[in-house]
Amino acid sequence: MLAVRDGSMYKKIDFISSLLSGIIISFLIVMITVSFTQFIFHGKLSSYFPAATYLILITTVIITLVTALFSSLPISIGHPQDEPLPIIALTISSIVAGIQNPDNLLSTTMVVIAFSTSVTGICFYMIGKFKLGNFIRFIPFPVVVGFLVSVGCLLIIGTTKNIMSIVPNPFVYHSTNFFKSDFFIIWSMTIGYTLLFFYVMHRFAHRLIFPGFLLFSIVIFYIIVFIFHISISTLREHGLLFQPFPPANTLISTISQFSFSKVEWSSIFAQSGNLLTIIPISTLSLLLILGALDFNLKKEIDLNNELRITGINNVLIGFAGGLVGYTGFMMTMINNQLKSTTRAPGILSAMFTLTILLAGINLIAYIPKTVVFGMLLFIGIRILKTWSYDIKHEFYSSDYLTVSIILIMVLSFGLLVGVVVGILVSFVLIIINYSQISPIKYRIESINVRSGTRRDSLAENILKKEKGAILFLKLQNYLFFGITNKLIDDIKITINNQPNQLRYIIYDYELVIGIDSSALYCFSRIKAFIKEHNITVVITEVEASVLRKLMDIGFVDPNDPSIIVVPQHEQAIEWCEKQILQKNNYVKNEALPLEAQLTNLFQNEITARCIKKYFNKIAINEQEFLFKQGDPASSLYYLESGELSVYMETQNKKQLYISTIQTGNIIGEMGFYLMGNRFATIIANENSIVQELSAENFAKLCATEPEVAEQFNRVIVRILAERLNYRNLQI
Repeated sequence: MLAVRDGSMYKKIDFISSLLSGIIISFLIVMITVSFTQFIFHGKLSSYFPAATYLILITTVIITLVTALFSSLPISIGHPQDEPLPIIALTISSIVAGIQNPDNLLSTTMVVIAFSTSVTGICFYMIGKFKLGNFIRFIPFPVVVGFLVSVGCLLIIGTTKNIMSIVPNPFVYHSTNFFKSDFFIIWSMTIGYTLLFFYVMHRFAHRLIFPGFLLFSIVIFYIIVFIFHISISTLREHGLLFQPFPPANTLISTISQFSFSKVEWSSIFAQSGNLLTIIPISTLSLLLILGALDFNLKKEIDLNNELRITGINNVLIGFAGGLVGYTGFMMTMINNQLKSTTRAPGILSAMFTLTILLAGINLIAYIPKTVVFGMLLFIGIRILKTWSYDIKHEFYSSDYLTVSIILIMVLSFGLLVGVVVGILVSFVLIIINYSQISPIKYRIESINVRSGTRRDSLAENILKKEKGAILFLKLQNYLFFGITNKLIDDIKITINNQPNQLRYIIYDYELVIGIDSSALYCFSRIKAFIKEHNITVVITEVEASVLRKLMDIGFVDPNDPSIIVVPQHEQAIEWCEKQILQKNNYVKNEALPLEAQLTNLFQNEITARCIKKYFNKIAINEQEFLFKQGDPASSLYYLESGELSVYMETQNKKQLYISTIQTGNIIGEMGFYLMGNRFATIIANENSIVQELSAENFAKLCATEPEVAEQFNRVIVRILAERLNYRNLQI
């Protein structure tokens, strides 16, 4: 029963919270819409202001309702936006200035508004349909923070300007009556409400605190008014209340004057360039708002869905004569501040806005301005605090530089310019920081650079003596001029430290994601440098697009033996080892009989003679399989003569080269000892002879000659340990 009562209580709290949110947001939306309408319909159009207000409010109801019902963020609040407003107002002002016939003013103005909103809506929808909205995810985080900080500053500045506009000359009061002036009263009440908002929100965490305090503030205001017997007219005269609106019946009489025959199309076409700039401004603004809400609310927003819904929304309201509208950052944050989590506040705010239109817009005229100003200042300062002070531990000094530049540009030239400049600054900083990263993931000196090729002891000794001959460089990231130049510096340092030793440089491009044309000049310098020092470059694991660029500038040339291309890095190391062995006149010794080879392997003639009895000779031809990956490992082998290659099949069924096996090596011991399946495929590179030790014969060896079997096992362990050691040296 307790759980049921708790659930019922939370439902009541949700309902009360949603109801208060809907009422507060609807009043704010109406006030914003009225101010936007006033921004456009002034001067020659001032007589149409009352009718335009009602018309745009009707379309605002549609925006708010559709956004609340279909947005992927349930608490989203949609309404007309201010980012495209200056361009619409400027365009209409230019068109109106050239219209001689006053009867054509209304029809032309309404077509301009309808055209700009509908075309913007179509573009929103197409961007969302083709899933292009996610590009906002690539905008650097400092840019989004700069946008949020700028919105907070603009809110504070806009609220301050509104307060200042109430009293035209606030500083003309003599010091004796300053504290009785309208300026002091409005400012002191506004700041008082702002401080109380901060105290209450910091002191209490209940979801009804914010809307409850708003309602409480209005009640307290009218209690004071009642106690001091202050009339409503006096409050309006001193700027503490909003002015009443004209009756709603002006809409029908004004709309009846509209006619397409009165539209001055030539004037509209002349301003089409200005109108089309609304599209990128609105798109960028919407995406930034959604990205900012995503960051701020820590909730995943389906950007493409928002674009499609907003697009349909704007096409609908465009034909009805509404302004461009989409999810509002401030209204959504207010809704979040009111602890809303459902779609109810958005739906209720649309219903209350419609109720205000039907029952009388003058209800707004009774809301104290100081309460509204205090709430707006609180939200603006809170945004500033959250995104400039609270995240200081997550930001670097360069990030604060970007945010500061964005803020200055926004305050000087507007949001769009500020964001664009911020993106450019961020990209410059990213390039500078990226250039500090070494293009070399890791480097391996010659003494540790070894292929997986299994050679005899003579070859191994030659390679050990030739330390410093091979330099393996694993390149990474995107190569451009700034970081590619470090490759030359690295080669110079290596040559200075090991003069006359370095003969081969292996460039592994596996982790390189691309190469800039500016980097190609550096590769030309590398080519000239290596030829001067008689060094051969081996390029491996390179993408076709990168190789094509290297070939275009002549860095890679099939006729130039100083730079060669090898598919895999293992083959590249093996190629360098072969060159070193050839220059040291190494010749594979395959003339030794099997017993002599086994004696060298086991370091004991008696052991070699005993083991030889258990081997079975097998001859395999060139390109013939010794065994395949996945086959049962029922025996192991010793390569008496010839050469074999090891391949492994990847998940996408491709054969990956692993290593080469030369005379004098054990083969297949891993699978044999684990009594499982083969881990790789073995193919003969040439006609070869192998000696097979079957599981049956190995069991006989262990049973009849356990001491020899023990020596055999020790050799296998030593071989495995040496291979593991080589691999560890390369990590």
